[in-house]
Amino acid sequence: MSEPISMAKAFLGERIQANMSDVNTFLQHTISKSGSVETMVRTIRQFNGEESVIASTSQALKNMQDNLARMQHQSDKMLESLQNVPAIRRSLEACTAPAAGPAGSAS
Repeated sequence: MSEPISMAKAFLGERIQANMSDVNTFLQHTISKSGSVETMVRTIRQFNGEESVIASTSQALKNMQDNLARMQHQSDKMLESLQNVPAIRRSLEACTAPAAGPAGSAS
């Protein structure tokens, strides 16, 4: 049972080393093609700025979705209440309508 675990650990170590080598190669290529480290730093800063704009926009969108859900709930409740209006009106009319006196009574 420990043999598969040790093989997995060895494989994982090899993959980590290969990934680190790939990242190193990528960085060397990026630095050589950027023209200068300053250009690359400026690009990274712009990218970070855009990431923050994306994050804040995402949060604003989430807030709008939450607000929309609340407004939809309120709208549903209002429609439910509006459906009760005719029954309430009939009830009120029945309460306020003049009562008919007994038939044949003299006024």
